[in-house]
Amino acid sequence: MSTLYNKLILSTALGLTVLITTPLPAVQDTDREIAEKSEAVKEYVGDAALTTKVKAALVAEPRLSSAQIHVITTNNVAELSGVVSNEAQKQKAENVVSRVEGIRGVINNLEIKAHDREVAEKNETPGEYVDDAAVTTKVKAKLKSEPNFDASDIKVITIKNSVELKGTVRSKAEKQRAQDIAASVTGAKEVVNNLRVR
Repeated sequence: MSTLYNKLILSTALGLTVLITTPLPAVQDTDREIAEKSEAVKEYVGDAALTTKVKAALVAEPRLSSAQIHVITTNNVAELSGVVSNEAQKQKAENVVSRVEGIRGVINNLEIKAHDREVAEKNETPGEYVDDAAVTTKVKAKLKSEPNFDASDIKVITIKNSVELKGTVRSKAEKQRAQDIAASVTGAKEVVNNLRVR
């Protein structure tokens, strides 16, 4: 019995030694963690200030209707979303934003207002409607058959042989590739590329 008793005492002592020598989780943040959190707050505040500067620059531009332009800034990169009236407005917005001090990059996901397309659709003849359906089918088939290309989130609308691409793609390169594919289809007079990069 004394051997069992000695083993019990020894194991208890060893257990306490392990407990005492094992470091407990830190209750307070280390200097490094505090610095990291402080830096994250600075980045957030910096991005918020940049967003404000970007919005002010857009509003101050007299040849730009900025009411429907939304801005999110992350790590000094401004992302534009919303609607503008034409391609020139879309490019103008990007140029204005890229000149704001502190902005390192611009992701331009602005879409072009479809008002002109809606008017054209209402005035479309039955023959034009059939032609447009054929062009849409050809564009969709060509996009889906393109190797190493994900067309699953692309919507194709054709009105009076003007092809509009909507939805999302994985990169700017895919966005351009989709436009090139649509433009290569017989019957597509123009391509309005409103694809957004995910």
